[in-house]
Amino acid sequence: MSHSQAEILIIQNIQLLEQSRELLENTVEKKFFDTIDQIIKNHTQSSDEDFIGVYDFYEDETWFLPNVWSLESFDIENSKTHKNVYAYYELIHEGNNDTNYWRLSNYFSNEYDKAVFNFTFWKNSFSNYSKAAFKLFCSEQNNKFIELKKLGFQFNLDGQNWYLPIPFLNQEDVIQNYQNDTLEDALAPIKSTLDILIQAHPIFNEIVQSAKIQFSQHTEIL
Repeated sequence: MSHSQAEILIIQNIQLLEQSRELLENTVEKKFFDTIDQIIKNHTQSSDEDFIGVYDFYEDETWFLPNVWSLESFDIENSKTHKNVYAYYELIHEGNNDTNYWRLSNYFSNEYDKAVFNFTFWKNSFSNYSKAAFKLFCSEQNNKFIELKKLGFQFNLDGQNWYLPIPFLNQEDVIQNYQNDTLEDALAPIKSTLDILIQAHPIFNEIVQSAKIQFSQHTEIL
């Protein structure tokens, strides 16, 4: 279809597009992201680690961490203390300079963005942090733990983070299960990616503990 043909279709169906946008953003995405949040919460809370987190991707964000990565002043019920952590996992989107307009698009085959589970540090919690030293530290850790690459993690040297892409979902499976109110059954790729993340967690825990030793005391945000 040419651009001119697509433009005509948009004009012809402008009201349908308006209605679709409202339905997508207020109903479809909410159901979809709430289901993903529940999967993440169930997976983390059923693991051997004492995970805590915020699971609210539709309204804001989803992130989680084991208790041992938090500072003493951290309180999950007090958002003002949520930056008092050494590191955490988060559900985000990774892509190139072009982005999809709707976040839901990132879970299906496309040329721009993909959903990922990301491990990152909150660098302000390390009083001896310097960009060059921390960058070198993360590079050394990436070379040390080659298992992360084997598990599918990609290392971002500039951001000093590791992320694990979630395979694209099968649209037909999602449609069928959405209609049958069994959406979770179509989200197996998210569950399997979480399994890999939990498998890699001991490595990330060792990296965090090494960072705490090397970069010394923390600075808490009260």
